[in-house]
Amino acid sequence: MLQIFEGREVFYELMAALSLALDMDARGKLFHAWRVALAARETSRLLLPHREVDVFFAGLLHDIGAMGLDDHIVHQMISGGDLSNPIILGHSEKGAQITRELPAFERASLYILEHHENWDGTGFPGKKKGQEISKGGQIVAVADQFDILLRINQYQGEKALEKLQDRAGQSLAPEAVEAFTVAMEETEFFQDLLNNESLGQLMTWTMEELPEVSCAHPNPVQAAVHIFAGIIDTKHSYTAGHSQRVARYSVILGQELGLGEEELSELEVAGLLHDFGKISVPGSILDKPARLSDTEFQIIKKHPGRTAELLEMVHGLRKLAWIAGGHHERFDGGGYPLGLKNGQIPFGAKILAVSDAFDAMTSKRPYQKNRRPVEAWKIIQKNAGSQFDPEVAAVAGVLVDH
Repeated sequence: MLQIFEGREVFYELMAALSLALDMDARGKLFHAWRVALAARETSRLLLPHREVDVFFAGLLHDIGAMGLDDHIVHQMISGGDLSNPIILGHSEKGAQITRELPAFERASLYILEHHENWDGTGFPGKKKGQEISKGGQIVAVADQFDILLRINQYQGEKALEKLQDRAGQSLAPEAVEAFTVAMEETEFFQDLLNNESLGQLMTWTMEELPEVSCAHPNPVQAAVHIFAGIIDTKHSYTAGHSQRVARYSVILGQELGLGEEELSELEVAGLLHDFGKISVPGSILDKPARLSDTEFQIIKKHPGRTAELLEMVHGLRKLAWIAGGHHERFDGGGYPLGLKNGQIPFGAKILAVSDAFDAMTSKRPYQKNRRPVEAWKIIQKNAGSQFDPEVAAVAGVLVDH
């Protein structure tokens, strides 16, 4: 990948985009992770200042292990949390496992592991008690429970704080609750934290203030993008390796079409992240073996637009937003989400459309058997000029051998 895809700003904004993707559902953006991250970081400046970066990113990604739920974990926890559900019970461990793979997130992964451990020993997954729980884990737990209480109490911040203080010494560490309460005494920050409209600007300011993450990996953005692709593909059971293959096929097609090194790098990243918006689609829809209902299909059709929206949040990746987000547009204008036609569709998106369709046809899906590569190629040829750009379809035969 080229230097354009590197740097602290790209890495931080990519993490913020991932956390927002995890917080999207059919009702819109929940902003749970952003609020937890911002509140936890502000608290850590008082209680654990040398770990503010780790605490912030732990807050951003603390629920990444729960993305297999049909209904967002926030809604589940508001109603008390069903601990008989293995996804809820195991999401701290799974989240820690995922984040350990990300560059520089070893400490953050510990805080994620512990964010449902209770001060009195009644939590999960390890039933740790008191000071057995790291201070970072204590802080994320307080911020997480505050946001849940905020929603239960119709965004009345003072009331949520009172309820939070009642939990000190029970589910929450007294010192962490006290530090959180002091941190929230900064009135302007507290009011911005309560307002969804202010959170984006608050996130921008916070990420600008944060120190550089300490990372031994020579290319953290590249590593993160590949891990993200794996996270996206594990959202549903039948697409293991799909994003990696779409990226590889797109680069192969781009080479056949004579694209330069920069365009090929853009294609690779866009291919890896083309289904970013699918993180918000319920698994029951993605894995459904039967035909989707009209309502379910409308939910599916939102994912490319959400991919574009998420990538537009990352300054270094904005130019890829509609390359990745346009992979379901059709040459004849009959695609989605925008119904773009021929010259309105970025050329890279036309390449991704062929790669995505080729992999979908040659992979086993719940609604169809996989086709042989040569059969998939013939279907692409048949649909050249309608679904696919004829120029891209003309070189698609190269994929048969890959």
